[in-house]
Amino acid sequence: MGGHGHIATGIINWSKTFGKLDEKATRLIVTPRVYYSTNTIGVSIDEKGNETKLEPMQINEDREFLLDDIVIELN
Repeated sequence: MGGHGHIATGIINWSKTFGKLDEKATRLIVTPRVYYSTNTIGVSIDEKGNETKLEPMQINEDREFLLDDIVIELN
């Protein structure tokens, strides 16, 4: 699994490569699993532009949930 993105926009694109599908398969079912972390970390910038690293902190409990299956017909 890997991804790339831009910190300024907050947009990250993730991808994952799976092994070969069974040649008899008629559909592919993908169940998206979303993990939401509430850990925060960052920097503080003073008037002179100097950065100070902030300590990580946990705001709330992390969450995980499943989205509806995505069914892709292969025939």
